[in-house]
Amino acid sequence: MFARTPIALLLLSMLSGATWATTIYTWVDEKGVTHYSEQPPTEEQTGAKTLYSEDIEPGKVGSVAPKARERKPEMTEDEKKAAILKIQNEEKAKEVCEDAKRRLDILTSYARIRQTKEGSDEPVVLSEEEKQQATAETRKTIELYCKE
Repeated sequence: MFARTPIALLLLSMLSGATWATTIYTWVDEKGVTHYSEQPPTEEQTGAKTLYSEDIEPGKVGSVAPKARERKPEMTEDEKKAAILKIQNEEKAKEVCEDAKRRLDILTSYARIRQTKEGSDEPVVLSEEEKQQATAETRKTIELYCKE
């Protein structure tokens, strides 16, 4: 008699899982929230799916670690200084670009260009070679500083 008890308990435990199996309905409401229920959805809850509890495997406890929220790190003093320098450099580059464009416009618009040399107060007329050299240098400056 005692030999039959484990077999009976084994059969009973196998059958009890099948008797507790239920149908689970799932649907998404108009707000985008997913709902699960043992009761069938109403007619308003369209797009309902039928799930069977015996087909759903429960997840192992502790198998999914919670994820920490990503926080934006605050800027350090060095990062703040770097951001300020970047803004200042962009403004300076813009100024250099505008000056170079004006200079190129002057160099290409006029036949004779007068320029004051360092250490002298008198303007000197640029030769054609000096004018071409200044034009080439100005174009290089525009390529470097203008982002257009």
